[in-house]
Amino acid sequence: MAQSLARWLSGYVAEAGIDAEVTRFVERIDGLILAQLPELAADPRLVEALHAGTRAHWKVFLGVVERERREVVVPPQAVDFALTIARRGMDIGVLLKVYRVAGRAVWTFLSELVGEIGADGPAPIDVLMYLWDRASGWIDESTDHLIAIFHDERERVMQGAMARRTQTIQAILDGELSDVDLAATELGHPVATHQTALVLWVADADSDATAVESMHRTAAGLADQLGGNRPLVLSVGSRDLWAWVATRRAPQLGRLSHTDPAIHVCVGTPGRGIAGFRHGHHDARRAQRLAIAAGFPAGLTSFADVELVSLMSADPDAARDLVARELGPLTGPGHDMLRETLLLYLESGGSVDRTASALTVHKNTVRYRLHQIETIIGHPLTDRRTHLELALRHHRAFGLTHR
Repeated sequence: MAQSLARWLSGYVAEAGIDAEVTRFVERIDGLILAQLPELAADPRLVEALHAGTRAHWKVFLGVVERERREVVVPPQAVDFALTIARRGMDIGVLLKVYRVAGRAVWTFLSELVGEIGADGPAPIDVLMYLWDRASGWIDESTDHLIAIFHDERERVMQGAMARRTQTIQAILDGELSDVDLAATELGHPVATHQTALVLWVADADSDATAVESMHRTAAGLADQLGGNRPLVLSVGSRDLWAWVATRRAPQLGRLSHTDPAIHVCVGTPGRGIAGFRHGHHDARRAQRLAIAAGFPAGLTSFADVELVSLMSADPDAARDLVARELGPLTGPGHDMLRETLLLYLESGGSVDRTASALTVHKNTVRYRLHQIETIIGHPLTDRRTHLELALRHHRAFGLTHR
């Protein structure tokens, strides 16, 4: 390697390895991938897995690109992404397209990069040839390695009982299976009873293999709280688990508690039979999308608690306008307690007594705060109560920055 190229490369690797620069690279490459693969863009967990894989690829590549000897090390985050694609029942073509689009995006990125080299640097064509030779080889070898992993995992998933379970669950979720008895037989799960769907995940891309075991324990613990037996579970990624809890009676979700600081749980609306199994899962996935978009911390989110906000998030601009219009100055950082008081007051049906009890304050304190709120928003709380509650719920989830 020429000295001028080596010097430039050393400086570039140091600069490109800064977290902010890595993030910019990931956003650019993955933005193009997601634009071409809407089936990935629609699932926030797949988007997270893609980002983790791209970030890891780039950081490892930067770590070895200066070495004379070509090295390709496929990072575990990229393996996790391929495994997740396989476990979701997606076609190998999805994985191949991800890397094809990534290859084109990286070529464009590198072409623009060398165009910024100054007159005192190495010849841009030499830099481009060196980087593209390494990058294209990296992408090709990574793709070959991940194809093998994908096929091994797909073969494992499709064997025996796991295959029947996966296929049966997918058929129910796709609306292709409505025979309750057949579903119960294939799944070994009493589908005809009340079904509560759970979606569990660990957001930390660096979590170890114990994450799956922890999610299984969490699902079992929640099933016990609901009064159910062992839950039906399906692993859909290295850090994702779907579960269903069957109970003889309609479950009381208010009893649920979850304290593991690493595990997110979303709970769907309980329902009976095949329809309850399917709709509850879709509700839990909707709650998951909102929890990820809003940056909720690990914990338990019930779809019933975020349903209205979930509907509003389908049109972020309209939702932001609603919040700004209904709350006005009440969205300011100094009014957290006033917003909490107002939301509790509206959720309690306008009961000062219940609001005071929930806040553990005197009733007169609640009345004083409500008077302050009316002064700030400029109209009585009896006007547009539904709009106020919707605006407060959305602000609690997203603030005014959701787009």
